Amino acid sequence: GLVGAGVLAWVAALPLAAGAGTVSDRTQTVLLAAVVALLLAAAVRTGTRAGIVALMLVELAMGTDYLVTPRRDLEKWREHDGVVRFLKTQPGVFRFHAEESAIPYNLGDWEGLEDTAGYLASVSADLYDFVGLDWGRSALWLNQVYVVAKEKTRPEQEEVYSEPSGLKVFRNPDAFPRAWLAELDPGKTPAPGREGSVDVVERGILRVAARVRATRPAMVVFSDPMFPGWRGRVDGKETPVYAAYGALRGV
Repeated sequence: GLVGAGVLAWVAALPLAAGAGTVSDRTQTVLLAAVVALLLAAAVRTGTRAGIVALMLVELAMGTDYLVTPRRDLEKWREHDGVVRFLKTQPGVFRFHAEESAIPYNLGDWEGLEDTAGYLASVSADLYDFVGLDWGRSALWLNQVYVVAKEKTRPEQEEVYSEPSGLKVFRNPDAFPRAWLAELDPGKTPAPGREGSVDVVERGILRVAARVRATRPAMVVFSDPMFPGWRGRVDGKETPVYAAYGALRGV
């Protein structure tokens, strides 16, 4: 089946390329799909690691030129040492975002900082929809405290650092904390509760813990993506984990 699909895709794409005189992006996609189908067929049929590695390299190469900036110019990385040092010395838990026009590569991943909009391998549909509703507000709900840019991206921002090159760090004073108390009313706009406190005491890839003081029933919302498999406990007793606002973790 894979071989047949690959051959059919190849046969269908060749006349398109020949008729146009040049290979369009759409035709390239069909031709690449044909190559992947044939490589996958070879890998399945033979079970060889070489076939699987070849398939992986072709798949990775498809997006490299379009989405990933090569790490070939070390001088460019050093241009932003001041920004990196400033962010790394800031207290507390926070996320940041660097405008692509100012820093076109994955500064967060390379420097061990949490970015709200770096390049990703994937994203859940719920989080994608949540962010897409209103990026100006949803970024704040995701604990985006700092923005790296040459000019303010929001009137409310405060300039907290500047480099001679003109690159600056702005602070969102209205950014949400990493976890907050929310009213048990789904119709209300998200807002950190005033009656009580939430202190994140442990953070990891597989576990997060917070010490909560609440004067009345409320939901603790963590500014992290909800996904099946998370389990919640309150004072050691298991409790449901909800998709707060459709995409975040709520207990």
